[in-house]
Amino acid sequence: MGFGLTIRDVMRACIRLKKEGCRVIDAHIGAPSHEPPVPVAKALSELGEVGRDYAPFAGIDELREALSKFARAYIGIDVEPERIFVASSGSHAMLVSVLGFRGKRGLYPAPGFPIYFIQTDLLGIKCDTYDPTAPDLISEVLSKVREDTAFVVLNYPHNPTGYYPEKGVIEELYEELRDRGIYMIDDAVYHSIYYEERPEFIGDCVIDSFSKIFSVPGLRIGVVYLLEGDPKELGRRVYGSVAGASVLSQLVGLKMLEALKPSYLEELREYYKVKRDILMKGLEEAGFEFPRPKGAFYILAEHEKIKDSNGFAEELLDPSRRVCVGVVPAWSFKGKQNQFRISFGKLSEEDADLLVRELERAVKTCS
Repeated sequence: MGFGLTIRDVMRACIRLKKEGCRVIDAHIGAPSHEPPVPVAKALSELGEVGRDYAPFAGIDELREALSKFARAYIGIDVEPERIFVASSGSHAMLVSVLGFRGKRGLYPAPGFPIYFIQTDLLGIKCDTYDPTAPDLISEVLSKVREDTAFVVLNYPHNPTGYYPEKGVIEELYEELRDRGIYMIDDAVYHSIYYEERPEFIGDCVIDSFSKIFSVPGLRIGVVYLLEGDPKELGRRVYGSVAGASVLSQLVGLKMLEALKPSYLEELREYYKVKRDILMKGLEEAGFEFPRPKGAFYILAEHEKIKDSNGFAEELLDPSRRVCVGVVPAWSFKGKQNQFRISFGKLSEEDADLLVRELERAVKTCS
């Protein structure tokens, strides 16, 4: 598959079109829009004089202790503060988790988060892929495992489809991989954004981020929950790559955790579910097909009339349109040529409804 529009390409085009006075629907970048547990300005105003001293490279103690309680209560994993590492984003958390597999073979979901594949290239990791939406996930993953497979990455709720498997599947897969001596990394950054049964989060290492759940992607705070593995070695990787995440960001993150209530997560799920339901109903009625988006804020859609999603995405950005729409061709995620991702993270309900109508209108012109 050749190169085409990336997420950033589409985002830049949408910014340009807005400056030109066009009506634009931003369904490209995977950014949230719900309010954080405490306003960032309020959190900052309470911090006082900070940033004048170095902090522990693995994360400030108060944040690691709060994360241990958070993980137990909301993710369902039991991990001591000494095995929790604060990184400079979820992507950095993933990077330090796979650094130890440099030059080895890993199995990743495809379609999948584009940064996975940038990291495998940078680290010389031999990258195999599996279908994360396969009806029989265990058979799918095990059929792609080779004799030299060192680790497997999971990501549920999944980017770019929003899919996750039924309860019990991940636990059984983990046992199968453990019996084979294969390390399992669970990228769980969307863990609390689900609309059906609660997903399960199991792994030797679980990745988290403040970007999605707490709606503060600009803080650049990620987390590694290291359930299996050498904490000294992981700490060395954090220190060697960034020598510690921003203390200011960590303290704001701590304020978010301290203000968190269960009702906050219930409200954010309802906030996105309304938009998901509008999109699902409208897209299905318009003849689009997609894996069921049970979580996160994505839909990976296709239509029998769309053969090239890159051309379709370019057409949606034509400034002569009444409404321009920014969606991302699936090649960026190692998806199929006829698929494209919709992010409804920043859409209003009005935008979601209008998006469906514009896609339906555009697909009628496809030959």
